[in-house]
Amino acid sequence: GESWRNRSTKEVIETNLGSISKALSDYEIEKGRYPAGGTFTFNDEGLEVGMHSWITSTLPYLGYMNVYDAIDHSKPWNDAANTVAMRRPISSFLVPGSDDKPTERGFATAHFAGVGGVIQTGQGLLPTGIFNKNSAVKAADVSDGKSQTLYVGEIARALPAWGDPENWRTVDSELNKRLSSFGNSAGTGAHFLLGDGSVRFFSNRTSPEVLQRMSTRDAGD
Repeated sequence: GESWRNRSTKEVIETNLGSISKALSDYEIEKGRYPAGGTFTFNDEGLEVGMHSWITSTLPYLGYMNVYDAIDHSKPWNDAANTVAMRRPISSFLVPGSDDKPTERGFATAHFAGVGGVIQTGQGLLPTGIFNKNSAVKAADVSDGKSQTLYVGEIARALPAWGDPENWRTVDSELNKRLSSFGNSAGTGAHFLLGDGSVRFFSNRTSPEVLQRMSTRDAGD
């Protein structure tokens, strides 16, 4: 059976994903939409600039108002003005026992990524999860049913800073298969948060097709 240590890690993961679920739900109720996967804007030269992440948007709903208030939201997440805030670890996004080294620039990382972006299916390109660039997905847009739609998943490699506006990914392969895959530090599978607030563990044996079907929000499945 599971050792006490594994069980306690699982409990922390379930508690953290539960808090994230409530924060996303509270945000959606208040604003009428989920936070954008990342906010992006164009600078004077016409180049796209990533501003802030969905995690930053949820900080006030997770009890991190002090960190949220320390961020200059008019400047990009990685601007010098935001360095101090972005170096603060956010425990709701960490899994005990997993590598939590900061990025090269010293930004605190996250062990969870949003499910988002689009995937190519037999029905054409379909949106997944609730996150994308400048997205504004409403709860009502999740027509496949919240209990059948993946919102957030566990990641263990190529960890992004929590403030990175690109901290969302598609289910693009088997779990733990490549750097961009969802997965856990043990390499055995990954926990996912579903739209109804439930948390499920999927092993590496889960077929990518099943996970992709669960990642689409309005495919009629």
